[in-house]
Amino acid sequence: MLLITHDFGVVREMADKIAVMRYGEIVEQASADEFFASPQHEYSRELLSSLPRQEYRADIQPQPLLELRDVKIWFAQRAGILQRIKGHTKAVDGISLTLGKGETLALVGESGSGKSTSGRGILNLEALASGEIYYQGQRIDNLSRKEFLPYRKKIQVIFQDPFSSINPRFTVREILLEGMQALDIGLNDIEREQRMQTLLERVGMRSEYLYRYPHEFSGGQRQRIAIARALAVEPELIICDEPTSALDLAVRGQVLELLEELQQELGLSYLFITHDLSVIPQLAHRVAVMKEGQIVEQGITSQVLGNPQHEYTQQLLAAVPKLIRA
Repeated sequence: MLLITHDFGVVREMADKIAVMRYGEIVEQASADEFFASPQHEYSRELLSSLPRQEYRADIQPQPLLELRDVKIWFAQRAGILQRIKGHTKAVDGISLTLGKGETLALVGESGSGKSTSGRGILNLEALASGEIYYQGQRIDNLSRKEFLPYRKKIQVIFQDPFSSINPRFTVREILLEGMQALDIGLNDIEREQRMQTLLERVGMRSEYLYRYPHEFSGGQRQRIAIARALAVEPELIICDEPTSALDLAVRGQVLELLEELQQELGLSYLFITHDLSVIPQLAHRVAVMKEGQIVEQGITSQVLGNPQHEYTQQLLAAVPKLIRA
């Protein structure tokens, strides 16, 4: 088997020999044991140092920002010529969550568990079958499109795929400017221009990139542009929907560190939707585990990952590839 991957946990469990490739060349080859014990090439050491840290974040007691109360999002199943409703797909089936100011809550589970649908419900992109969503004590799930507009500033999203989530016909400047104009951010064009330059530099890119198009950037750079776009409207909460799953190892580490820095600097709250449990200790204060539309376990990260109580959480953790062989 020739296994092509950027997941070192999978490499450790599966591979007998390892070849590290960079810029079209093999820079190092070794047995798996030799490679993980003593990588020789600088790039190999860089990749291994980019692995998510496994130290848990300190517990905090933040003020409540977002609250979901028994939220259900069901999709009608239709059949027959008249397309009558024959049943419902219960994508989200009665979940309750609380996210505090300056806190990161990781929402984890396998594909199809309802994680992304929950995020779209918070953004008012999916209608609720029942339940309530509150933001700073104000109910927001029953607001009209116009009434919800002020919350578009406060709640932003970073999508999974940096290639499809950005308009390829727009320059970076147009990508950042679109939301600022729509939500009336900045007093004038000069102030907006300065803000766009500052945002690009803050996410580790040059201000002259404003006039380039998305195809001129790598996946990691595009995700940085997506982060800058979310920050452009001065949000308080960012829903991160698998934002690192399409990125290679080194770039994933850079994006995770950037999100951490932005949270500390700006006091942002994150709902971090992921199926990659390896990134959770570095990023999340608390974890909620989702299965078949329901929350089966939630709590402080160190407790949920260190001493999981639900059988499904135990199965998820057991399935995570380990870098250290028993």
